[in-house]
Amino acid sequence: MSRFALTILGLCFAAAGAVHGAQCEVRARGAALLELYTSEGCSSGPPAEAWVNTLAIDGAMVPIAFHVDYWAYLGWKDRFDLPNNANRHAQRAREAGTAVYTPGLFLNGQRAQIGSAASKRNLISGATTWLLRVQLNAEERSLRARAVERPAGCEQAACEVEVPATFALTENKLSSRVDAGENRGRTLHHEHVARLLWSDAKSQAIPSAVKLEHAQLVAWREQDGKAREAVAVGLANCTN
Repeated sequence: MSRFALTILGLCFAAAGAVHGAQCEVRARGAALLELYTSEGCSSGPPAEAWVNTLAIDGAMVPIAFHVDYWAYLGWKDRFDLPNNANRHAQRAREAGTAVYTPGLFLNGQRAQIGSAASKRNLISGATTWLLRVQLNAEERSLRARAVERPAGCEQAACEVEVPATFALTENKLSSRVDAGENRGRTLHHEHVARLLWSDAKSQAIPSAVKLEHAQLVAWREQDGKAREAVAVGLANCTN
């Protein structure tokens, strides 16, 4: 399994001339993206989530939890499922040469196991550097994200080049009382849950249920079916 790391510098500042907006800029250098595919309807999910819940976004690894819907037939609909999560899981599994099951763990697109990313000091970084730019309007509950690179010799923002990236809005401190399915009668706690997922520079509406003080903007780049160079910034640091 490949190992990765990141040195990250986060800067947040009020947007010039914007009354209700703010901008955040984060410099990424190659953090590992740890993806968990889970479901509130599957009894195997909580142990994996308990481990992922302990992981903090830091300079080596960015965790994200995608809730899937294919266990809903057991009687419980996971309220954190996103429309394309199951397809994303199937694609990750196919590219990693593994079956589709929950909990599914992938480190930079490669199959992983609980605890496999615990020794984060051993994750090794690549040399690529890019910037994540976030524009947040907390009053209108909208955000826009861009991934940009500066060519060699470029010192001004005017010569920046926009590059492809995948963006996700994630939320912490979530919980559900499960009344059916394999986890019936349990209260489940979730961190790093994907609440939105997109891959363009258009403005996105933040769901009304998402609490900005518990939300992060996560971004990563993909190549040959492998996630790489993940980075994140808390939206609480982007508000004025």
